[in-house]
Amino acid sequence: MDGSWVPPTFPWYKVNVDAAIFSHLGATGIGVIIRDHFGSVIAALSKRLPLPLAPLEAEAKALDEATVFAWNIGVRDVIFETDSIIVCHAMESPTDAPVSISTVVIGLCSRLSEFRTFQASHVG
Repeated sequence: MDGSWVPPTFPWYKVNVDAAIFSHLGATGIGVIIRDHFGSVIAALSKRLPLPLAPLEAEAKALDEATVFAWNIGVRDVIFETDSIIVCHAMESPTDAPVSISTVVIGLCSRLSEFRTFQASHVG
């Protein structure tokens, strides 16, 4: 694999999620982009959270926000892509989530059950 983004197959949507820590501001930034099977951008979100989070907690919170965003714009067959392998595994096995993100993971997994189909994917 050459590391380039690959569009999902129809009828799936890919939701790419990332977080950034701004420690000097005591804030976290999140970004979400949703693309269809053509690779076209369907919707995007960037948001500043006035929370001084650690990297793992920021990635979990970004994914949490992404599930709400994807649901609200109406996509129901979703592949969530994150660069956090820990958060990705926590989505698949919430009972094994680290304590620091367990509450967030329980909430986002509750929402995931409302989607028609979903997958979690780790991207480097």
